[in-house]
Amino acid sequence: MSNKRYFPAPKGADGAPALTKRELKVVVTVAAASGRTPERDAALLLCSATTGLRVSEIARLEVQHIMNEDGTYQLEGWIPGEFTKSGRPGPVFVTNKKFQRALDSYFEYRLRKRHLVSDEPDRYRGLKPSSKVFLTETGRKFAMSIKRREKKVEGKKKPIVVEYEACDVLERAFKRFYKRAFGDKTVFSSHSGRKYFASMLARLVEANRERHEGYEDVVELMRSQNLTAIQPYLYPTKEEIEKSCLSLV
Repeated sequence: MSNKRYFPAPKGADGAPALTKRELKVVVTVAAASGRTPERDAALLLCSATTGLRVSEIARLEVQHIMNEDGTYQLEGWIPGEFTKSGRPGPVFVTNKKFQRALDSYFEYRLRKRHLVSDEPDRYRGLKPSSKVFLTETGRKFAMSIKRREKKVEGKKKPIVVEYEACDVLERAFKRFYKRAFGDKTVFSSHSGRKYFASMLARLVEANRERHEGYEDVVELMRSQNLTAIQPYLYPTKEEIEKSCLSLV
């Protein structure tokens, strides 16, 4: 992006780097060939990288949010505001073919295991529409925990404390996927897929700048409050800048 500058990450922000296409391919390939639920794990990683959903949003995403009654994927799915960290609803595009194939494999696994299936095989492929897309190994929804954070409010001197739900179990699972692919000292985390999504969107916006498209679209697709909120995803880390400088010569 033409005015891209280095901004130190806000206090408490996850400093994990974004994945590259090659790194994404590696971690998905390893996940699909290892672990107790390879179908689910590969789909989880592709969900993070191709939709930009936060881990807590992935854990709360329901079958009916992305699938039509006839079993096809919605052209534009939708996640309600009560399921997002920011409280903002937003579109979820399940259009990536690799992600769709991974979901197909995982849903077939769910049907074989009888994980939250219905008695109507012709609706939602036989899955309960209100069931979560991703389930634990035993076929249950992921547990959520209540956390608190400070939030600045316009017109008030002191920030207010707001509660939100997080999925620590799934965050640890993502870290496990990356360790399995890149070793115990890996710097990737559950944010790395979301950062990959943000970087891809930023490149798309930049490529279409002549059509007067702006970063408001990125903010909308990432279900954030404003451009400032997604800066940690769009701007490079200090290490990324150093790496880019080394490759200039």
